[in-house]
Amino acid sequence: MAPARGQHESSWGETMHVPTVTDEMLERVLEAAASPVFLVFFEADSIASARLRRRVENIADEFDDRVIFLALNVDENPTPGRSYGLDELPGIIVVKRGREVGRALGDVGRESIEELLERAITAEA
Repeated sequence: MAPARGQHESSWGETMHVPTVTDEMLERVLEAAASPVFLVFFEADSIASARLRRRVENIADEFDDRVIFLALNVDENPTPGRSYGLDELPGIIVVKRGREVGRALGDVGRESIEELLERAITAEA
């Protein structure tokens, strides 16, 4: 069965709402996006990063018609994390029309993620 809209196949055959992108892909999406872009910055070998990514995956299907979800491995693509001034990982940055409208650092909970999403959707950019 093919993934639903907004989902992507992972290498394990699971559906993923939050595809991992490169820094080049990220720039293209940010330039073209009309919707808020929810960026999860993570380290591949970090337990906290894995927990946050799983938490975001579980929430993404509720918002994927209003928000673009992307993940960026900072081990492979360090430039965007530095350009946003992330000093703690994992981290979340929400961008709307080229402007940062939200941020959370560390392994934040579901409630904090949902608040960031709601603020991003209603934020003026």
